[in-house]
Amino acid sequence: MPQPKLLKVKLDNNLIEKTELFSGHSNIVTLELRRNRLANLEGLSNMASLQELYLNENKIADLSALSALPSLRKLDLNTNKIASLVSKPDLPSL
Repeated sequence: MPQPKLLKVKLDNNLIEKTELFSGHSNIVTLELRRNRLANLEGLSNMASLQELYLNENKIADLSALSALPSLRKLDLNTNKIASLVSKPDLPSL
């Protein structure tokens, strides 16, 4: 069954714990996942069209999965568990 061609998805305050659920939605341009329970971003690597990502108030510590998002222009990671930006991903559009 084909996936819907979603462009903007807002799922704030939904107790979401994994981003693997977004596999197959490569057309999403804006993804809002504020105030969930996300600890990693592994499922976002196939979202090459993603331009805006709002992840504030989660439990994210590792940003390495963001390197697979070449179109990312806006990123909100406020109030997460990020301890260091020494190995931050290369995001030329950000």
